[in-house]
Amino acid sequence: MRHIPPWGYRPDVVVFIADYPRQENDRDGMMQRILAVDSIFSAAPRLYLLVYFRRHWRRVAYSSGLVRVERVNLFLHYRYVTQCFVAASCVYIHSVWNVMKVLPWIKKFREKIIADAHGVVPEEMVFLGRTAWAAVCGAVERVMVRNARLLVVVTQRMADHFLRKYPAEIDISRVITLPNLDFRNSGESRVPRPEKGELRLIYAGGVHKWQNIDLMLATLRRLTDVRRDWLASLYVPPEAVQEVQEKVNRLECCSQVRVGSLLHGDVLREYATADVGFVLREHTLLNEVAMPTKLVEYITYGVIPIVLSPEIGDFRQHGYKYITVEDLLDPRKLARQTLEEMRQSNFECLASIRCLATSARQSLEAYCKARQL
Repeated sequence: MRHIPPWGYRPDVVVFIADYPRQENDRDGMMQRILAVDSIFSAAPRLYLLVYFRRHWRRVAYSSGLVRVERVNLFLHYRYVTQCFVAASCVYIHSVWNVMKVLPWIKKFREKIIADAHGVVPEEMVFLGRTAWAAVCGAVERVMVRNARLLVVVTQRMADHFLRKYPAEIDISRVITLPNLDFRNSGESRVPRPEKGELRLIYAGGVHKWQNIDLMLATLRRLTDVRRDWLASLYVPPEAVQEVQEKVNRLECCSQVRVGSLLHGDVLREYATADVGFVLREHTLLNEVAMPTKLVEYITYGVIPIVLSPEIGDFRQHGYKYITVEDLLDPRKLARQTLEEMRQSNFECLASIRCLATSARQSLEAYCKARQL
């Protein structure tokens, strides 16, 4: 019995080492990045491999059209994974975590490898106090950078970081800066906001340490002392709803703060009604090189970001407008006309980033087509 699908030996098949975004996991920022990259290869057959160390998973997890998702065990299916690498025109690996799962094949198939860094994982582990994992991820990251034919990053600042960190392993010719945008969305959502009414705040994302959820809730409590005409909607993963709701209950402003969990498409519709949104990232390397999906979506849908540090990715270099926590507590800086001017400026900022993303996408497409010949 043939293990590889009939299209597996076509010269244009692309193998991804990652999960494939579906309704049950589409809230995750990593999945949004994977889906955006997937759209670049939409005309080619794609095989997504979920590689595990411990379990012997069933082979086919999902199949639709040109997309096939398979679960495999690194040890039990070693030969099969090798066949997939051989058959592929290119192998696209999402993040250091997935590189870790296919280390035996990285060097042998280095001419086919495209690695998408997603972030700076070793530094993230240090930030979380997981020093042992930081060392492991640092070693894997070096292997990734050294052997990837192309290294894809989300911001120019991330590209600069890798070029400084690994000057002997990589040069600029092997780096593509592909901003974290949804290529299926051709532009901004210019939904007009009402000229009067309560201030609408939103948060949609996880509850990790770097999200600063407690600071966000403390800010809402302070806002209660300044004004009453506001309503906040906080959308977090289902498993975190109760925890966040309990914290809100202790704030004594439950009537103005709504906590819930929505599918990604529903969250996007909520953005179109919000005025400002929390993205409270600290001034760290993790955030300096990042391009949070949430921030992109805020700007796309006309939500003015509330920031702790404005140094997030390349946005400041492109002139984005934002407000700080202290600005939020100053009604004079939240006039409707002021927010509208900031919103329009941010649309221009995003258009500039989108031009760069389109150019990077074309470069990636050209490389992959050359591989398929």
